[in-house]
Amino acid sequence: NEKLIFKIVPEGNTRTIMVQTGEADVNVNFDTVAMAECQADPNVQVIQHESSRIDLLILNTASEAFADKRVRQAVAFAVNRDDCLSVGAEGYGAVCYSSLSPSTEGYVDNPAGYKYDVEKAKALLAEAGFPGGEGFPVVEYLYNTADNHKAIGEYLQSALAGVGITMNLENQEWNTFLNTRKEGDYSIARNGWLADYNDPICFLDM
Repeated sequence: NEKLIFKIVPEGNTRTIMVQTGEADVNVNFDTVAMAECQADPNVQVIQHESSRIDLLILNTASEAFADKRVRQAVAFAVNRDDCLSVGAEGYGAVCYSSLSPSTEGYVDNPAGYKYDVEKAKALLAEAGFPGGEGFPVVEYLYNTADNHKAIGEYLQSALAGVGITMNLENQEWNTFLNTRKEGDYSIARNGWLADYNDPICFLDM
């Protein structure tokens, strides 16, 4: 090649259209919402591979809402990870119960034995002193402007409401989002990581 041109295009649908129209040759940050359309397009080749990327819901243990371990456990039981995968990636990928990517050496599937169990979540909240979510503070879900994060947040909002937790969504521009997380000024946040290589240190140092 005589040259390579890298363009920063934040909006996922625009990146897809650029490849379909020939304005761009490759989209390396492909949104799965366009998967079926691109697979049916004779002018587009979709290449799939196992990734070390992982998307996490992080709870701030220093916040008033999640200082109690039982509350954090209640959230883990209240969320249906299969639904998160469907909403956030149209089912492409794998459900994960660890802070490590499944493709990472040393990964253990669901070491704590979590599963989707709304009644268990409600019981843990009651144990922590919040029966039916009564008296529990309103929490904020912090996310950045990436295309699927709002959809996941809206699912989480509904799932937590089912056990009595009220959650609002707060969208921030990327740099502001990173600074807010770094300063610890949040209760729930979205986090994601793509390992440079499949070693646990890439994820444990997040």
